Amino acid sequence: MKAEIFSHAKYLGSVELQIGDESMSHLYGVFSPSRCYYTEIREYVWRFNALAAPDFEEWFSLRLNIQLDNGYFIYAEGGITFDDIRDFPNEPIQIDVAGVDGHVINDFFRSSPPRPFVVYPWKFISIEQKLQFEDELQKEVGFSARSKTTSISKFLRVVNTHPLAEHFFSALCMNERFDDILFVSRKNGIETRFAVVHLTWTDTPEKKDSPKVTFYKDFDEFKYLKMYTDKTDWED
Repeated sequence: MKAEIFSHAKYLGSVELQIGDESMSHLYGVFSPSRCYYTEIREYVWRFNALAAPDFEEWFSLRLNIQLDNGYFIYAEGGITFDDIRDFPNEPIQIDVAGVDGHVINDFFRSSPPRPFVVYPWKFISIEQKLQFEDELQKEVGFSARSKTTSISKFLRVVNTHPLAEHFFSALCMNERFDDILFVSRKNGIETRFAVVHLTWTDTPEKKDSPKVTFYKDFDEFKYLKMYTDKTDWED
């Protein structure tokens, strides 16, 4: 499946992804870089690949995102890497994506045709919206708990006593009728893997349990308990 690669909101190029090592939930493909990759990102990649102990803080600062052709932003729990080395600058560049959720492989790469990602009133989002929603969530949870928050790569790690505390997040899609956003969410020891958050979009602190959040154990549970229910309510 074709996908586009971003650093923050900058378009880095495209890749035709395919299934690789299934034990690692691995996808890979040959990268077709944009000019931006060569002028702004390649030095980071070369430096990261050359170090015996890579600078992950610098790497995460690139805030890399991969969006599939159907609008789905891949959460790569095992990371995104570019097989690009300074000593071989003219060789094809392979992208490796590890730790992809199982439903992504089964629904989008094994299903023919690929299964639908969202149904109205839910819709996929742009890279600009994704970054905005993640930044807004960081701000609102910080307001709620009045404590420190940090941003790591394209995911958010919220440090406080809110229900979202210590989770890593990646915005995935939105409900067009409301301010509900689906985030991929991960936290060690917690089985739920997705969260619908109702953002408030206020510039003042909210009560400590805001923004409101509902957790789902997997993407199928979200679809059947939330997305399809919202579709039925909209049609009635």
